[in-house]
Amino acid sequence: MIICWPSDKSNGTASGQDIIVGEWIAEMRLDIAANKVYTIDESENARLIFNSDHTGEVHLGDAGAACEWEFVAENGEVRQYRIMNSGESNGELKDLDYVSENSTEYAEFAGKLVLISDDVRVIYRRCDGTQQTKTTSASKNVSKSVESNTITQTAKPANSVQKAETSTANVSAGKKNALEQAYSYLNAMAFSYSGLIEQLEYEGYSTEEATYAVDNCGADWKEQAAKKAEEYLNSMSFSKSGLIEQLEYEGFTHEQAVYGADQAY
Repeated sequence: MIICWPSDKSNGTASGQDIIVGEWIAEMRLDIAANKVYTIDESENARLIFNSDHTGEVHLGDAGAACEWEFVAENGEVRQYRIMNSGESNGELKDLDYVSENSTEYAEFAGKLVLISDDVRVIYRRCDGTQQTKTTSASKNVSKSVESNTITQTAKPANSVQKAETSTANVSAGKKNALEQAYSYLNAMAFSYSGLIEQLEYEGYSTEEATYAVDNCGADWKEQAAKKAEEYLNSMSFSKSGLIEQLEYEGFTHEQAVYGADQAY
């Protein structure tokens, strides 16, 4: 998945600008540079609060700060905003994207906020819990990250992997949970076979559980390589040979890496 929206901007209506008013809680962090996805536990108290008068609050743990927000533009299924520290005209600005609840292009983030900071994207859901994703429900603590740029960078779920029809009747709970987690990751970004096992092990699953999940997730690893290649090319420049080398570094076989680069170029 590549967190990348189109860059064309058009004005949105005033009535739609207040869609972000309310309280939001973080559920996932995407680290583009490290190509990792981290789940965020509610106990970390990473929240955003936006008021209709364009004031708000940013919370992380026991710390909190006042902020101000402004609408920037509407870009198809995405509304773009900026937030900055309250009362600081020269304070740090951060980009914030709201993905329409009816989004099909970015369905994995429908009804969510995406806070953009350099190579990191933090995904927020409304505090009423109606938009919570499988990734959050399967989370333990902070996990890992992904890749991106600016609002023109919030990942398409075109990477979606259909659940394989695998019988789990006699499968342990750990393996079942690892398989669900694998689907969540694959719907967020591209992985190599070995890279996905490593990610699941990072989450605390045993090698046996992680391997079972990756063996049974139904992913096409050549297509994963192609999607990963597109992600890289959307965030930086690569020669074809350099892209193949990067894909191999990510754990793809040479054959998969060549296929991915061929598809992306």
